Amino acid sequence: MHRRAREWSRRLRCVKAEPDSVVSAGDKVQLPASCLTELGDKLNKDTPLLLKFVVRLTGGPKVHGSVLDFSAPEGSVVCPAWMLEALEVSDGFSVTVSETVLPLAESVALQPVTTALFAAHDARAVLQAALSAHYVTLTKGTVVEVHHVGARYRIRVLEVEPEEAVSIFNTDIEVDLRPAVDEQGNMLPLPTQGPSGAGGAPAAAGSSGASDSAKPLEVVLGDATGTPISATGAAYSLFRLQVPENTAFAVNVKMTGETGDVECYLAAQDGPPVTREQHLFTSNEGDGLRGCSINVGADHGVKASDGFCVFALALRAYDSDHCDCVVTLSAKQSNQHPQGDGAAAAVASSVCPNCREQVPEQHMVRHMAFCTRNNQFCEFCSKVVRKADIDSHWHCEVCWPVMRFATSSEAARAKHNVIEHTLLTCVCGEKFERREMMQHRSARCPERAVVCRFCKNKMRAGEPAREPRDRLRGMTQHESDCGGRTEKCMQCSASVRLKDMEVHLQLHRLDEAATVQGRDQPMASSSHPSSATASPALPRANGVPDVAMPPASSDFFKPVEPKPKPSVKPLCACLGCIGISSPAKGLCQACHNKLLGSEVREVDAQTFLTSAIQHYFKQLTQGCGDSECDNKLCAVQNKLQPNEAGAKSLELAKKAVAKPPELFLCLSREQRERHEQAVALSEMGFDLEWVALALAECTEGGSSAAAAWLLNHAPPATSA
Repeated sequence: MHRRAREWSRRLRCVKAEPDSVVSAGDKVQLPASCLTELGDKLNKDTPLLLKFVVRLTGGPKVHGSVLDFSAPEGSVVCPAWMLEALEVSDGFSVTVSETVLPLAESVALQPVTTALFAAHDARAVLQAALSAHYVTLTKGTVVEVHHVGARYRIRVLEVEPEEAVSIFNTDIEVDLRPAVDEQGNMLPLPTQGPSGAGGAPAAAGSSGASDSAKPLEVVLGDATGTPISATGAAYSLFRLQVPENTAFAVNVKMTGETGDVECYLAAQDGPPVTREQHLFTSNEGDGLRGCSINVGADHGVKASDGFCVFALALRAYDSDHCDCVVTLSAKQSNQHPQGDGAAAAVASSVCPNCREQVPEQHMVRHMAFCTRNNQFCEFCSKVVRKADIDSHWHCEVCWPVMRFATSSEAARAKHNVIEHTLLTCVCGEKFERREMMQHRSARCPERAVVCRFCKNKMRAGEPAREPRDRLRGMTQHESDCGGRTEKCMQCSASVRLKDMEVHLQLHRLDEAATVQGRDQPMASSSHPSSATASPALPRANGVPDVAMPPASSDFFKPVEPKPKPSVKPLCACLGCIGISSPAKGLCQACHNKLLGSEVREVDAQTFLTSAIQHYFKQLTQGCGDSECDNKLCAVQNKLQPNEAGAKSLELAKKAVAKPPELFLCLSREQRERHEQAVALSEMGFDLEWVALALAECTEGGSSAAAAWLLNHAPPATSA
C-alpha cells in the first residue's frame, strides 16, 4: 500500500531524553512550539498529540514515533535513547522529522534481548500494557525500551504486518512473543518462576525483576537458625516461603552486620512483582530498625495449592548499598491455655496499674517497684515507654488509626517517613504515598492489567466508563463498549446487551418465582373440611355457582403495613463535601473533626468562631499537607503572608457562623472521591441530598448498591 506524502517536514537537532522521563519510556517525542503553529488544523481533536512521525536521515535508517507535546527547545526534537540508537546518531545530530500515515497493525513479533522480562509475573501482560500505554508505532528492526515497576527491558521488533512500520494505537493485535537468543542464535534458558522445594546456593538467593537471576532461595518453615541473606540497595531480592494453608505465621528479619538496615515486603508468589508499592503485608509495628517482623494471620486470603500457600518475600537494603541479615519463618501457635488442676493450671495474675500488663500476683510487688520507677504508659498509643524516652516518644498522626506507628527513635521516625510518606510515581504518572499507591495500582490505575468480563481478554484497564451507569458498575471504557454487543436470551430469544444480560436473567427468575408462588397458594371452598370457618357463599348470579370467600383470618385480608419512608437530611455546610450534616453547626462528622477535634461536644458561637479563625489561618499559611488538594483557599494552591492570612481568616470565619453557614475546608482524598461518586450518581436523575443518604446507607455495597437504593427509595430530582 502506497502512503500519501504530507506537506509538513522540519530539520531538527536531536536531544537525548533523560533516562527517567516519560519520553524515554515510549516512542513519543517532544517538538518545539513552532511546530504546533505550523501543524495547525492537522492535529486531530479526538486524539490530540498522537500524530505519527518519521524520524530519518537522508539515505539512512528510518524510525517512526509520535508526538508527546510541544515543549522542546526551539530547533530541537527530544527523542528516547533507543530511537537515537536505531538512527545511529547521538546528541546534536540533525534529523528530518516528517508527518506520515501508517496502517493499523495486524500482527507483531517481538523478542526480548535478555530473559529478564520472563522473570516477571506475566511477561505478555507486562509487555502489552507497556506498549499500549507508551507506544503508538512500531518499526521493524528496531530495539525499543519498555519500563515496568522500575525495571527496563529491551525488546527487539522482529516482524510487523502489513508493512515495515505500523500504528498500534487503539487497535487489538496478537503479539507473538519469542524467546531470547544469544549472539549465535541459541535460545537462552528461562529463569525459574518458583522452585518446588528448598535448594539453591546462597549466592543465587537474590533475584529481582530488573536483572537475570537464578531461582529464589527457599526460607524453610520452623528452621530456628534461619536463612542468611545478603541484600543490596539496587534491587529487590526475592525469596520463596511455603506455609500450610490455614496457618498463621511470622517472618522475622534480623541484621547480622554491625551496620545497615532492611525493608521487607510479602505477597503471593503467583501475584505481581513484590515492591514497596505493590505487596500484601509489611512490618507495621515497632521501630523497624535493624530488621523487621511481619505477622500474618491464618485468614490471609492467599489461595492454597496442594495444601500449601506460597509467598514471595522481597528484601532490599535500606539507606545503604549492602546489608547482611537472617530470615526465619515460624508458625504461630493458637492461644490455648491448659485446663485442670496441678502444675499445669494457670497462675493467678493481676493487671499492673502502671503498664496495664498481666503480672503474676506473687511477683506484683517487685514488678510495681521497677515498673513505676522506669516505665510510663502512653494513653494515646497504649504502649509502654521508658521514662527516659518519653520526651522523644512520637506518634505518626498521618497514619493513625490505619497503622498505629509510635517510636522513641529519631532514626526510626526518619525511616518511617521515607517508606510511608515519600511520594511514589506510578507508571501512569500519578503520585501517591505507599498505602494510597497500593490501592491505586490495584483498583484505579489506568495502566493496570485487567481481564474484560465480557471478552475475557487481558488488557490495559484504561479510563473508567464514560456512561454513568457503567461507571457505577465498575466497568472500564473497553468493557462498556464490549458489553454493548447483543446476544439472544436463551429463555425469551430477545436481543439483550451483554452488560444487561445479568439483570435480564434476574427478571426471568423473579417472574418464575412469582408464578410458582401464585400456583402454590391454596383456594378455600365450601366442600373443603375447613370451610366451616369460611365466610358465607356469594349468592348465585346468572347460573354462576357459589364461590366461598377466603377465611377471615387469611393473609389475603391482612392490611399491608407501609414501610417507613427514608427522610432526606441536609448536606454538610463545607463546600464540595457531600457528607450528611450533624447538629454541630451543620457539619458532617469528618469536617467537624477537622475544625473542632474528634470529641463530640456542643460549643458556643464564640468558641466555634475562634476555632474557625485558627483553622483557616493554618490552612492559608501552612496548607493541609495534601499535594493534590484543589482548594483555592489552601496554601498548597495559594500561600498567603501572615498579615493577609489573618484578615482572610476572619472573613471566612464569619461566613462559618452565618445563617446558613458556609465553610471552605480542605477535603481529604476520600471526600473528593466520594464527591465524584455522588456527582456520577446524581446524573441518574436524583438530588445530591438523596445521593448522600444513599451512600451513607450503602457503605459496603459501593456505588452499585447506592444506585439500587436510589431507584427504590429516592424521588426524581427537583427541577431548578
